[in-house]
Amino acid sequence: MNSRGKPHTPFENFKAKFEQYLETVRHDRKFSLNLRETNKDVSLRQYFSYNIDTKWANLFWNYRTLQNRLKTETDDTFDDELMNFIRVIFTHRYAMNSDVSGKERDDALEYLLGTNVARKGNKDYSDIISYHKYKEFKVLFDKEEDEKYLKLEEESKDEDDRIEIAGLHKKLKKLSTDCAFYLVDSFDSLINGNKKINIHLPEFYIFYFDENKVFENALKHDFESNKERLCFHAYVCYLIYNKNDRSGIEQ
Repeated sequence: MNSRGKPHTPFENFKAKFEQYLETVRHDRKFSLNLRETNKDVSLRQYFSYNIDTKWANLFWNYRTLQNRLKTETDDTFDDELMNFIRVIFTHRYAMNSDVSGKERDDALEYLLGTNVARKGNKDYSDIISYHKYKEFKVLFDKEEDEKYLKLEEESKDEDDRIEIAGLHKKLKKLSTDCAFYLVDSFDSLINGNKKINIHLPEFYIFYFDENKVFENALKHDFESNKERLCFHAYVCYLIYNKNDRSGIEQ
C-alpha cells in the first residue's frame, strides 16, 4: 500500500525497482541538489528520487488528465503520463544503441513502440511496461543480470565464446546506463518551474512542430506518425546537449 492507503500504482512499483537499480550504476558523473540554499553532492539514486517527487513532478502535474480524460477529482495522479514518457525515452535510446541482434531486438522494438503487430501477436502485451519487462528486453541491466553474465563468462570453456559474452555484457551495461542518464537528462531539459514545458520555437514553426502538442502526444504514447516521434527525440536531444544556449533551435 502507498501513503494514500491504496495499492501501489504501476509507476510506484517501477520507481521502487528503478531506484534500486540506480544504486548499482557505476559512473563518473556528479549530481548535486540545492537543499536549504546549499548545494549537496548526491548519488544518482538520490538525485532521481528527490527530483521525481519535486521539480519533475511539478511539470507532469500540469498534464495529469491527458491519459484519461474521465479522471475524477480524487484520481488526479499523473502516473500514467509518467510511465508513457519513460517508455518513449527508453524506446528511443534502445533503438539507437541496442546491441541485441536479430528477431529478439525486432520483437522488443515492436512491443516498446506498441505497434499493431505487437498488440495482436503478444498475449501478454500491455500498454504499461513494468520494470521487469524492460529487463526482459535488455533495456535495463541490473545487478541480477550482471551476475548472470559473469557466471556465463566463468562457465564458458571456449575462449572465443567467453570474449563474445564479455563484449555483449559490457555493451548491455552501457546501454542500460545510457537509458538511465537519458531519462534523467530528459526530465531536466523539459522542466519549467510549476508550468508546462517552455516554448522555444518561434510561433510560425507551430505548423511544423507544436512543442506542447507533441509533448502531450508523448505523454499519451500516441504520436501521430513515426516522423513526429523522431522529431520529438531530436528535440529532446537538442535541449539536453544545448542546455546553456537554445538560440539556434529553429535552424
